[in-house]
Amino acid sequence: MPQQLAQNKEIPKRHLRKRADYLKTYKGFSVRRPMLALYARSNGLASHRFGFTVPKVTGTAVIRNQFKRWSREFYRNTDLSALNESLDLHVYVGNKRMKKEVYKSVQFKEFQAQLNQALQFVIKNFK
Repeated sequence: MPQQLAQNKEIPKRHLRKRADYLKTYKGFSVRRPMLALYARSNGLASHRFGFTVPKVTGTAVIRNQFKRWSREFYRNTDLSALNESLDLHVYVGNKRMKKEVYKSVQFKEFQAQLNQALQFVIKNFK
């Protein structure tokens, strides 16, 4: 048991934790899509970190949590080995110009396509 706890402490954190880390990503590179914005910035660490923000503009808690689950799933299945440096990636889901009803009808494939386009653009510019 103690060995497992020691091993877990050595694993680097894989998500953004502090508000300051989220705010730093806004000063980096950004890609906007109709449904989301992806912010990226070098972090100088050994691994990539990922975070997301889904404001109330997108809808109820059920809808917001759905986008959070989709974002986590996308990050788990994404290969970031093409990047030479480690990044902080921040996905901001939402657009004040879009109505809440639009977010209710979004399918995972549509969200995944927009997030993938944004991520490919980031990978292309950070090589």
